[in-house]
Amino acid sequence: INSVNYLNFKYLNMNILIVMENEPDLAIEQWAIFKKNHNTLMIADVHDLDAVLPTIDGVFLHHSVVGFFTKEVIDKCTQLKIIANHGAGYDGIDANYCTEKGIYVTNTPDITSEDTADIAFSHLLSISRRISESERWLRSTTVEQRRESPLWGNFISVSPHRKTLGILGFGAIGKQMARRSVGFDMTVIYHNRTRCDEEEEVLYNATYVSKEELLSTADYISVHIPSNVHTANYLSDEEFGLMKDGAFLINTARGAVIDEDALIRALKSGKLGGAGLDVFPDEPDVNPELLEIENVSVTPHIGSATVSTRKRMQEIVLENLTAVLNGGQPLTPVSESQSLLKQD
Repeated sequence: INSVNYLNFKYLNMNILIVMENEPDLAIEQWAIFKKNHNTLMIADVHDLDAVLPTIDGVFLHHSVVGFFTKEVIDKCTQLKIIANHGAGYDGIDANYCTEKGIYVTNTPDITSEDTADIAFSHLLSISRRISESERWLRSTTVEQRRESPLWGNFISVSPHRKTLGILGFGAIGKQMARRSVGFDMTVIYHNRTRCDEEEEVLYNATYVSKEELLSTADYISVHIPSNVHTANYLSDEEFGLMKDGAFLINTARGAVIDEDALIRALKSGKLGGAGLDVFPDEPDVNPELLEIENVSVTPHIGSATVSTRKRMQEIVLENLTAVLNGGQPLTPVSESQSLLKQD
C-alpha cells in the first residue's frame, strides 16, 4: 500500500463524518493535516443524523459500528463518495448497495492479520490449559481457601501438541493461524470457499477438507470467515453435533457467524471442551450465560488492538479518504467495490 501525500489536497473542505468515540489518536500528524483541510464531524452515536447525512462526502467508520449503513441510510447520503472502514470486517455497511449508488467502500485488510491470529492462538492456549479459568480461581480465593482446595497445582488441562487444528476461512488471518501452530506440531486442515493452490497448501502445511470433515475431525476449530447473509449462524446445533466430544472452538471473526444459543448449549452439555471468544453478536453486550461458564475465555474484540496495527489502520483510512476525495481511486477497496474502479 503506497502512502498518499496528505499535503496535496485537490479538493478542500469536504464534509467528513467520523463515527468513533475519540479522534484518531495514533496517526496524529496525518489526522491533523486531514482535519485542517476538511470539515469533520465526530460522533460516537450514529443515530439522529438525518439532517447531516445529505451533506456528507466521506465517512471514517470505526470497526465496532455494526449494521448502520443500511440501504435506507445510504439513500439519505446524496453526495457520499466513500465509506472508509477502520477494520477488515465491514458488516456495518451494505457494500452491494453502495456499489449500486457509486459509493466506494474500503477496509484495512491484511494489516490486522498477525495480531488477530495472535489473539486467536492465545485463546486456543487459554482454553486448552485452563489459563483464564485458573486465574479467575486464584484471584477469587483466599489463602485459606487455597490451602483447603485440591485445585492448587491441579488444574488438569489438555495439551495442544500434536493435535488437529481446523481452520474455517483460510484468508490472511487463517493462514497466520496455521503458521502459529507449527511450534506445536499440529496437523492443520482447512475449509474455504475456494481451495488454495498446491503451493500455498505446502507453504502452510495445510490440507483442504470439506466443512463436515473439518468439524468431525478437528480437536480445535478456529473461525475466520466474514460476516454476511450467507454466514449468519454458520455454526449452529447441527454443526456442533458433528464435532468431536470435547472439541475446542475459537472465534475472532464476528459474533454473528455462530449461533450463540447453540454454542451455550454445546458448552453446558460438555459437547465442547471450551470456547475462546473475542467477538460477540451484540457488542458491547455479552450474554451473561457465557460469562458464567468456566471453560470460556473472553476478550473484548481486541484482535487488532496493538499500537502499530491501529496506527496503520488509521493511516489507511485517511489515505483511502484522501484518494477518493481527490477524485482518484481508493487504495484498498472491498471486493464489492471492484467494479467501480476505473480502468487505466
